[in-house]
Amino acid sequence: MKTVLDMESWLRDSSRVSIPWSTINLNSKNLTVAVMWDDGVVHPHPSVTCALRETVEYLKKIWNSIY
Repeated sequence: MKTVLDMESWLRDSSRVSIPWSTINLNSKNLTVAVMWDDGVVHPHPSVTCALRETVEYLKKIWNSIY
């Protein structure tokens, strides 16, 4: 995300807002990850759903809090 903000795209596109980058430190022991498979209106392409499933399975192996 920092790389995207460093591009300063608001200098070329007036519809974009300049947002300064702020770094936060997270305690990974208390980190919870949630996955939204779809929003009830738009459904991801099957290959995206497959990639999400694989990612969730991998994260379940290394973290306890995956919903």
